[in-house]
Amino acid sequence: MEAKMKLNLWNWIIRVFFFIALTMLFACEKNNIEDILITGEDEYWCRYDSATPGFNDKYYKFHSDSLYDLYSIDINGIVKLEKNSLDNYPNNTWYTTKDSIFRISGFAFDLVMYNENVILLGTCETRNVFLVKENIKNRRKSPVFYCNKRLDNPDKYEYE
Repeated sequence: MEAKMKLNLWNWIIRVFFFIALTMLFACEKNNIEDILITGEDEYWCRYDSATPGFNDKYYKFHSDSLYDLYSIDINGIVKLEKNSLDNYPNNTWYTTKDSIFRISGFAFDLVMYNENVILLGTCETRNVFLVKENIKNRRKSPVFYCNKRLDNPDKYEYE
């Protein structure tokens, strides 16, 4: 009887171990930065650089072949491929390294942190570069929107 209880206990421990191992395998799946950078059909990465505050009017689309395209998007949401971007950056390649370096057109940035929608890139200068994912069908509001919101509702923004 005692041997049978030990066997049942051992089987229970093995089952719990496999359950925990499978849970960890699926729950702790690591997001690959390259998979995050490659966007869907209506998604683009907008660049924000603290050296020149404000969002850049250029949008990046990274492809799985380690190439990228540069776009402009007007106020009406019309997307236009910047054909002359190759004149400015003839090497329109990108890749990441195992030691968390993001290279784009020969420039190198440290991958400080990232998630599905925002990537923080570091430089040795005192500036930060952000890439913010935008969907063309649900775009970020412009700074003018927020200025007008404050002007229309000054009481909501008073110092307390």
